[in-house]
Amino acid sequence: MSTAHAGVAGHPIGHSLSPRLHEAAYRVLGEPIDYRAYDLEEGELTGQIALLRQDPAWQGMSVTMPLKSEAAELADELSEQAAVVGTVNTLRPQPDGSLLGHNSDVAGIAASLRAAGAVPEDARASVLGGGGTATA
Repeated sequence: MSTAHAGVAGHPIGHSLSPRLHEAAYRVLGEPIDYRAYDLEEGELTGQIALLRQDPAWQGMSVTMPLKSEAAELADELSEQAAVVGTVNTLRPQPDGSLLGHNSDVAGIAASLRAAGAVPEDARASVLGGGGTATA
């Protein structure tokens, strides 16, 4: 039986702290999961996911730029949040073999705003960029 594994995909990905953060969390939780970084450019996620779908030890993938739209297209099913924004930052294999795409960016952004304190009624904001997080 191979070791359970998950990972993060994007490009560039070498700067990502996700592998260290996830592996530290898995250690604390006592979960033997190997968390890997996949440096994939646009168009390369499809092939990688096809390979991973065949691996019963694969637990899921975090997705970052520039792959969030491609991840949404690869998912067999989208969570409500992912369907609304049209991008995915988490892919998770389901027991029936299907692939669920989820987007936690909206919840993260909303939680950050709530933590910042009261927001004035006439508040304004600007979004710079056009990637998956900007869409959320």
